[in-house]
Amino acid sequence: MGRGRTAVRGTAIALCAAAALTVSACGGHSSGAAGPSDPPSAFGPGQVVGPAPALSQGESATRYRLPAVLDQGTAYLAGVDGVRVVDTASGRTMETIRAQHPLLTTEGSAANLTHPPLVTTAGDARAVVWPFLVKAPGGGNAVELTSIHTDTHTATNVLIGLPQWASSAEYNLSVTPIGAAGTTVVLDVAGGLHHAALTTDAGTGEPLWMRDDFTADAVTDGTVVGAQPDAAPANTEHVVGLALKDGTQRWTQLHGFGFGISSASPSLVAVEGTLPTATSGGTFQLLAAATGTSVATLPISNGLPSRCVYDQASVTVCYAPTDNHAGARVVVAVDAKTGQQLWSMPNGTNGTEPVPLVTDAWHGLVYATTTEGLTMVYRARSGSPVRASAGPTPVLVNDQAGLALDPNGPNIVAQRPID
Repeated sequence: MGRGRTAVRGTAIALCAAAALTVSACGGHSSGAAGPSDPPSAFGPGQVVGPAPALSQGESATRYRLPAVLDQGTAYLAGVDGVRVVDTASGRTMETIRAQHPLLTTEGSAANLTHPPLVTTAGDARAVVWPFLVKAPGGGNAVELTSIHTDTHTATNVLIGLPQWASSAEYNLSVTPIGAAGTTVVLDVAGGLHHAALTTDAGTGEPLWMRDDFTADAVTDGTVVGAQPDAAPANTEHVVGLALKDGTQRWTQLHGFGFGISSASPSLVAVEGTLPTATSGGTFQLLAAATGTSVATLPISNGLPSRCVYDQASVTVCYAPTDNHAGARVVVAVDAKTGQQLWSMPNGTNGTEPVPLVTDAWHGLVYATTTEGLTMVYRARSGSPVRASAGPTPVLVNDQAGLALDPNGPNIVAQRPID
C-alpha cells in the first residue's frame, strides 16, 4: 500500500440528495435537545427494546459500548442489516432503515458495531448517519451512507466508492463511522492488514480525500486523529493529526506501540500506548487535537481498552482498565478544555473500596455500576456521590432516556428518568 493522501478510487453515486449536515465531532455518545438544568439521577424499570449485539469472546458486558445513539426520546440502534428507530417511552420500533443495495457479508461485518451512529444537524433539521457495506451496481464493493431524518424517520442515501484495494478484493472488510463536522463524514475502512481513512460529503456522496495505510480513530476540533505505521523496518507507529478539510498533515506525535486513540472532548483526544523509552505501564495522554500538544498525562496504566466520556458540558472522565484482567480499575476526571485533573478514584478516602465502572456522563453527572450491580451517580466536577440505586446502569444517557443492558438476557432496555 502506498502512503500519503491519494484520490478515492470508485464513483460516488448520489441516490437522493441529502440536506447539508453538521455532525457532532465527539462521536455522538448521547445527544438531545439543550441540556436540562437537572440531569437525571435515577431511572425507572427498563423495558426491552431489542437484542444486544453479540459480545466477542472474553468481552464483559459490564464495559460494553452500544452501537446506538439517543436523540431526545428516540433511540437509533444500529445492526449489521439495519438501523432500528425506537420510541424509548413505549419501546416500540417505529421504523427499521435498511440498505437499498445488497449487503456485503464478511467476517468483519460486525466490526463497525463498536461505534455508534453519528448525529447530525443542519439548521433546525437533524439526522442520524450510518454506513452500510454493500455490493455496488455493476460489481465491486461500496459503502451506502444513510442519513435518517429525525423529524420524519425517512432516509436518504448516497453510494460511496471504496479505496482500490477494498473495492473488489475478498478482504475481511469493515467500515466504521468515526466522526464528522459540517458535511464531511469520516469513515475508517479496514480489511486484513489494510486500513484507510475515507472522507465524503454526506449530502452528495462526493469523495473528498483518502489517506491509505492510516487508521482513523477520532474527529475532533477540525482534525482527524489516528495512527500510522512507521517506515520499515521499524515495528512502531505514530499518532498523526490530519486537517479534516483536505487531509493535509497538521502534526505527528508519540512514536510507540499499540496506540488506542479516542475523542475526549471538543478539543482534546486521548492517546494510550507504550513508548519505546517507557520503563513500565505505558502512557495515557491528552493531546490538543488541533496541534498535537500534550496537555496532560493521566495516572492510568496502559490497560486496553481504556476510554473517555465527555459529559457534553465541561468535564471528561477517563477510566481504565475496564476489566479486572488488566489490573486495578482507575477513574480520572479532567476539565474538558484544559485537561486539568479534577478528581480520581481510588483516592485517600476510598482506596480500599472497589472502584465502580463508569458507563456514561451527562451534563454534570457521571454514571457508574458497582460489582454488586448498583447504579452510582457522581458530580462530574467534584466526584462527590449523588445517589445509589438498584437496577441496570444506563450506558447511554440524555435528559429523556437511558439505554442499558438487560441483566437477565442479551437485550437492550430503555429506561425513563424518574428524578
